[in-house]
Amino acid sequence: MSSTESYSNDIDNVEATPSKLPDNRQREGDAALAILGDEPNRREITSIESARVLRKIDLWILPVILLVYFLQQLDKSSLSYASVFGIVEETGLVGSQYSWLTSIVYVAELVWQPVSSYLLVRLPIAKYLFVNVFMWGVVVACTSAATNFTGLVTGRFFLGIFEATVAPAFITITQMWWRRREQTMRLAMWMAMNGVTGMVGSLLSYGLGHIHGSYGHIR
Repeated sequence: MSSTESYSNDIDNVEATPSKLPDNRQREGDAALAILGDEPNRREITSIESARVLRKIDLWILPVILLVYFLQQLDKSSLSYASVFGIVEETGLVGSQYSWLTSIVYVAELVWQPVSSYLLVRLPIAKYLFVNVFMWGVVVACTSAATNFTGLVTGRFFLGIFEATVAPAFITITQMWWRRREQTMRLAMWMAMNGVTGMVGSLLSYGLGHIHGSYGHIR
């Protein structure tokens, strides 16, 4: 078996192979260094091997980033879609209350992002991001039960708290998994989800807004 084929098999099996760590590197989060850092023999990675690894990363990690960022922007835009179908009248919003429902998300992000940035470097990023995305989904589901300004503004505030972690975490993950020359395109792709949200979200809101049921349009 050639060295290239041997290394390709190592790439496929690296996740299934338990790493034997001489120190606490894995506990500190640097699993790659723990596996390769003490290897006495170095070898050059060929362009074919590098491209194969890059394709695997793009296949397994990038779609998750794109989907989550798309859903985040969809949540932020959902209030404007709901306004077309009568959220102001159904929840009795008056004065500047509707404007506060939009602003409170960004106020919450401004308040929480310094704390979130600190936690990103102190906690395992995958688990921390999972908890925030899960809680963000719980908040979105609970917001559908709100019937007045107090319930809506509370839900939107916690939505901003949990969404504040997403963008910093994705930037960190992009820097961890892609080389500098590869990062620009990946950053552009998940930032482009803002535009995709505008197109898809409008169609979704139109379809959902024309569903007539006992729970009302906005829910």
